[in-house]
Formats: sequence, C-alpha cells, structure tokens
Amino acid sequence: MLIYQKKITILVKIASLYYYFFMEILKQLMKQNKESSYDIAKLLGITHTAAYNYMSGKHEPNIEKLKKLADHYNVTVDFLIGHPTKSSLPLNLFSEKQQELLAVIKNLNDEECLKTLGYIDGLQGKDFKSVDWEN
Repeated sequence: MLIYQKKITILVKIASLYYYFFMEILKQLMKQNKESSYDIAKLLGITHTAAYNYMSGKHEPNIEKLKKLADHYNVTVDFLIGHPTKSSLPLNLFSEKQQELLAVIKNLNDEECLKTLGYIDGLQGKDFKSVDWEN
C-alpha cells in the first residue's frame, strides 16, 4: 500500500511542477502579447479574480480553458504546462537561473526529483510531509 501512496505523491508533485510551469509560461505569453489578466478573463469568459488566481497558483484552469489559451497563443496545451514534447520547450521563456535549474532537473533520478520537489514546496511555504525513502 505504501508504494501506491508514494506513486500518488510523485504524481501530485509532478502535477504541481507542471502547474508552476503553466503559471510562468502564461505570464511570459501575456507579457509578450502585452495582455493583462483582464484580457485573459475576457478571453476565457471568467472573472478577473479567477484569471488572477490562475496566474498566482490559487486555482488551476480546466482542460477547456487550457485549450482556449493554447489556441489563443497558437501553442499546444503540452507547451502551456511545460510538458516536454518532441519539439523542445522554448527556453527564452525562462530566466537564466530557471534554465540552469531545468538542466539540473533533467538529470535527476526519481528519488532526487521527489526530494527536490519537497524542497521547492518548502521554499514556497507549502506543507511538505516527509516521504519514507526506506520503504
């Protein structure tokens, strides 16, 4: 049973990492297109507060909203969430330090990824429950 809990924990951490990428990528796309959260709210048919919550990490858009954003910016949903695909993720969306971090992350094994995600959670002030690495 513990192994399934670990797998679920890994999936949740990966999902939160993708959501972090989504927030950063959306901010960069908006900046490049000189758009505000009001523009995004109008595009998606949501309130300004809801759009702002997407960018601050308080809420996650559903798949339909992600599709609308992807169509609007002429990118894929995979690109929006930072999911690596056969075509590489344009690194110009990330700062130099973020690019360095991505390069390091690519070489981590699963255990190191989990530890890193736990550390990131701590930096972001989220509660992190330690994982029993021995089992």
